[in-house]
Order: sequence, then C-alpha cells, then structure tokens
Amino acid sequence: MSISFKTNEILLWGDLHGLDRAIYILNSTLNIDNQTILMLGDFGLGFSSRENDDARLKKINILCIQRNILLYVISGNHDNKDFWRRGYEFSNLFLIKDYTPAIFPNKKTALLVGGGISIDRSSRREGLDYWSDEITIYVKQNEHYDYLFAHDCPNYFNNSTESLWSSPYQDFLRDDPDLFEDALDQRNVIGQIVEDIKCEWCFSGHFHNNVKEEKNGIKYQCLNIEELFIFDSNIF
Repeated sequence: MSISFKTNEILLWGDLHGLDRAIYILNSTLNIDNQTILMLGDFGLGFSSRENDDARLKKINILCIQRNILLYVISGNHDNKDFWRRGYEFSNLFLIKDYTPAIFPNKKTALLVGGGISIDRSSRREGLDYWSDEITIYVKQNEHYDYLFAHDCPNYFNNSTESLWSSPYQDFLRDDPDLFEDALDQRNVIGQIVEDIKCEWCFSGHFHNNVKEEKNGIKYQCLNIEELFIFDSNIF
C-alpha cells in the first residue's frame, strides 16, 4: 500500500495513549475539518478489550466522516501491533503498516515507520499493556524519501540512549538488564533507515516534548503529547 496525500499540507499528531483521547480531541478541536491527519504512534490500541477498541475505532471513523477528516495512524510502542494485521477497512481511518511510502501533490515523498521501545517494560505485563513485538524491524530501503514520519527517532537526536543514565528513568535500566542494548538497537535501526532513504527531515513522537534539532545534516522535530502540528511540504 502507498498513500497519495490529497494536499501538500497535513496535520501531524503526537502521542495519544488512548482512543478515548482521540475521540475527545476529534470532537472538540476547532479548525480540523477537511484535514488529513497523520498520527505518529502510541494511539493506545490494545489497552482495552478487542470489542471495546473495535467500537472506539468505529466511532473514530464516524467522527472523521462527519468532519471530512482522513486519519492515518502508525504504530507506537504503546500499541498492540496485532491491530495493524487485522485488515480493518474503514472509510476515513487507516492503520498504516511500517515502511509505507507516501507522496504529496508536489511530488515530495515520505516513508512511514512505527515502533519503539517501552523503557518501563519491566513494570508492564505482556499482552495487557506491553507487547514484545513493539520494536521496529529493520528492512533495507533502496529509495530516497524527503521525510521520515516515525514514532521513534535516530539515537543521535534528543533523549539518546546514553542520556537515559542521567534521566529520571535510570532505574528502569537497572531493573531491566537488556533495556539499554535493546533501546540502542531500536534507535540505531531508525538511524539506518534515515541513512538509507537520505531524508532531509525526520518527525516523530515518543519523547513527550517539543524540540527541533539538526545533526548529521538531518533536521528533526519531535511532537509533544497530543500536539497537532501543521506540516506543509512546500515549506519543509
């Protein structure tokens, strides 16, 4: 599957951590009618029963129909990736698999990639609020893309793996002896993808802050929790 965006301007959406938050924001936020929205992971799929999540997905699709919104969602570490394998067919809501290409009307291109590491996974329960297939599986890319839209970002940007040792989360590194290496591998995978596609920009969520950086010739922007950011491919 590939995506052909209908406009050069779309909205990027930061971590939600719950479908009820998505429903509330889609209900209450002004000036998002007739928009295309790309949700950058941690939608919150899987924290409820499948029946409840199915009902919420249907409600989200109805809201998108009512407001003429096209909503694309990549997976985050706080999502059960099984939902992305179930073959849902909604009219206005799309669960996007990793390595999906997209193109804007101005011919600029993007690669969409989900996945990440839950640094607090030692305190979570497999199949209930943690899924061990949360990581991004590396697949060699042979095409150039102008943008990477991902949940995670390369290790050389903010919250690099090494910085975890001086962060409030350092106790998780002590509790989980494999966490540091797994987190580093995850972010190096994203870095390899960036190297493969030779993108100019990388946008992600995951780190719960709003920051812009440039390193190694790559510009990066992180979206905060629930942030809606206007992305214009004619500008970026």
